[in-house]
Amino acid sequence: MLRTRQRIGLAAAALVLCATVCHRLLETPLWGVNGARLMPSFALARGVDYYVLIPPGGPLYSTLYGPLVAIVYLPATLFPSPNSAVLAGAAITMLLCFSAVALLHFTPRQSAGGAVDALAFLTAGFLICFLEPLKYSCFNIHADGPGLALGAVACAALYPGGAKKWRAALPVSALCAVLAIFCKQMFLPVPIALLAYLWLADGRARALRYLLWLAPIGGLACAAAVLAEGPQRLYHCLIWLPAHHPWNDPSRIVSAIQAMRSFIRVSMPVPVLLLACAVYLWTSGRLRGPDLRALATQRCVPLLLVGVALLPFSIAGRAKTGGDTNSLSFGLFFLTCGLTVMLADVSCATQSDAQSDAKRRLAVSVLAAVLLPLALS
Repeated sequence: MLRTRQRIGLAAAALVLCATVCHRLLETPLWGVNGARLMPSFALARGVDYYVLIPPGGPLYSTLYGPLVAIVYLPATLFPSPNSAVLAGAAITMLLCFSAVALLHFTPRQSAGGAVDALAFLTAGFLICFLEPLKYSCFNIHADGPGLALGAVACAALYPGGAKKWRAALPVSALCAVLAIFCKQMFLPVPIALLAYLWLADGRARALRYLLWLAPIGGLACAAAVLAEGPQRLYHCLIWLPAHHPWNDPSRIVSAIQAMRSFIRVSMPVPVLLLACAVYLWTSGRLRGPDLRALATQRCVPLLLVGVALLPFSIAGRAKTGGDTNSLSFGLFFLTCGLTVMLADVSCATQSDAQSDAKRRLAVSVLAAVLLPLALS
């Protein structure tokens, strides 16, 4: 009877999540910026170079993002009307992000933890729909969505045990990490954090193998971009302009503090729960000595490392003039998925002592406590 109730509850939550996702999608044509962000894809479809220094004439369009974004949203140019094109572009963002979140929660597939993984996935889905930075990046047309999805795939490919069981894990992860950077430069810490994770979890040899995949893939991607656009244009649009973008306040410290306050305000309850987990692990001594290496066998570790590595870039992006809440999604996306995956792993622990049973019940209760208010709202 309990299993039947669980299935009914999960099915009801899934239906509410689907309705919420549809509602978010139908909002996207109401924001004119979504249409403007399809311009690179339309320019690419018509053979117009949109990386410009001083255009000789015609409309001026400046971009600070990598060339992969125009390719990702290219299917939206096939639709006949502006509204349908924007809806198609937003649907591409949503499908990429939610598919990546599903991959993070259901890989590797565990029959014993299917219900808990589903609960964790639904919780992450509702957080994406209601936390403003994630809602911005995972539904609207922007370079953030494809970059987040590719970064998530790069993490999932390196899940504990995956790199040993799946021979293509290292090259797939390296490819997705490089492509995430070619969506937006802010994802530069992704391969660095994953390299550090492999060093910690599997040793120096596997980390060096990963680096040997990153180097040629990154070199080939850079060479292709330079051949297609030219080094001067790419340097001006992707490096010089972002480096010279002004800060919100004459004092960089004040700008950073304001951005950090904004992050804390719009990301609740994720940082509170992660901080509570960190305090528990520290007081129990699991962050010191041999237990630290044992923690690397958890699926949440690469996600949390990437989220922490991206957090300074999120703060810096929000602290710049014109920076919006979407900049905060870089770190928040991986921290959110790391939190829900961690709770799912705790709930599926194989130990059967009284303390482990209490931890499992607490993890499931936390997931339900986060999901229910969002679903009911």
